Parts: sequence; structure tokens; C-alpha cells
Amino acid sequence: MLQKINLKLDRKEILAFRVQDKIFEDDVKRTIALLEPELESSEKFNIYLELEQLEGITLPALKERISFMVKQYKDVFDKVTKVALVSDAEWLKKMVSEIHELLPGISLEHYPVNESEKAIQWLTE
Repeated sequence: MLQKINLKLDRKEILAFRVQDKIFEDDVKRTIALLEPELESSEKFNIYLELEQLEGITLPALKERISFMVKQYKDVFDKVTKVALVSDAEWLKKMVSEIHELLPGISLEHYPVNESEKAIQWLTE
């Protein structure tokens, strides 16, 4: 499940999501519906992504995600400034250091769950 969460901030420039269990196509479609207006606006924004016990992504969800990224590639890289990944998963921490080079212009940081406030602070700087 992928759902939008409220960080209880008065700032519109941070979109926050929580990923739990398995990601399905409907999850991706709902998230895209939330991202599209942000990508169409003139404002840049940051993303807070909290991952809890990720069990994977279904094939239709992956197809939908890839299709969106291909279509919106330029907008994503023009509008997204920072992404904070919050998770205790060791593989994710390693992945962040590896994929950082694939995301030109986007600052990407990993934070353990007990440092989620630091992640939010970094996104607001």
C-alpha cells in the first residue's frame, strides 16, 4: 500500500508518502494523481518517503510507474529538489548511495526511522 501522509507542516512544498507491504497498480495511480498537479505548477517541491516492510511491487504497478516516469521524466527532474527516504532497511540505505548518480539535480538522502524528524528538517532547509 502506498498512501499520502500528513507531516503536520504549514508547508505545501513537501509531499509525504508511506509505503507498506506490497504496492499495487491502484496505489501508483493514486500517487500519480497527487503528483501531476505539483508537476504542472511552477513551484519546486520535495518528497518525504517512508518505507515500512516493503514486500514488493506488482507487475502492473511497476508498468504504471515506469510509464509515468518516462512521460514525466523532464518535469520530475525540473520540479523535485530533494527526496528523503526514511527506512530501517539496510538494502535501501545502500541503494540510495548507488542511485544518487542516476538522479541529476535531485538531492537524495536516507534516514533511519528514528531520525524522521531530521529528514523533515533537511527537506525544509
